[in-house]
Amino acid sequence: MKPQRLGWFQRLLKNRDVTALLAASAEGSVATEAALRQMVREINRRDIWEEPLDRLTYVVFDTETTGFDWRTDALIEIGAVRVENGQVREDQTFSSLIALEPGRRVPEVVRRITGLSEQELWRAPKVQDVLSRFMAFSSDAVLVAHHAGHDVNFLNVPLNQFYGIELPRRVVDTAQVARRLWPDSGEATLDYLIERMAIPPLTRHRALNDALLTARIWSVFLTLFTRKGLTKWGEFFTWMKTDVVIGDEY
Repeated sequence: MKPQRLGWFQRLLKNRDVTALLAASAEGSVATEAALRQMVREINRRDIWEEPLDRLTYVVFDTETTGFDWRTDALIEIGAVRVENGQVREDQTFSSLIALEPGRRVPEVVRRITGLSEQELWRAPKVQDVLSRFMAFSSDAVLVAHHAGHDVNFLNVPLNQFYGIELPRRVVDTAQVARRLWPDSGEATLDYLIERMAIPPLTRHRALNDALLTARIWSVFLTLFTRKGLTKWGEFFTWMKTDVVIGDEY
């Protein structure tokens, strides 16, 4: 896509006007809601079919939550990292705890797994503030997550509640990609892929670390796609809907 076609939000973001707007605007304000709605419309309209996979910008993200049910549980952390030119940009990350709603508790098993205390979460920013900053951070990128449905559902609930929007439609699920590459990979858990692909481990079950691990996996996938001749977004999208297995290198 030519730069002039990126649209209103992208032009503003390039000049940091929207980033400043989202950072400074009041919680759930009309201005923030309007900016976010326009941003999502611009992203969903963007045509990337012919764009090279390794030249797209990606934001790989992960969440921590109080449980597994997006209808009754809640976000407690978001972490994300950018991938540009196929490389994980560990100098460009997003990480924030999210305040607990009044009366909500964190199950003991979640506190044990994440190491997060309720006291930390009580002091954290409100979810609507965190989400507006996350959306600004990811506005020019294709979103990527592992078992993305879980994270997308948890993000969409407060996005819809406070801003009347949902995440852009284009979200890559690295678990689905792994199962297409390697039909023997079962549920393709993050731990499984880390071991199979010899990704250097990090402490698990914190959002930023899990996002970094997923980004490293996605970076390897991009290299593998190039070697196999999948060089454009449209080719990748089409391959994901076929039965052709190309992942024989791990």
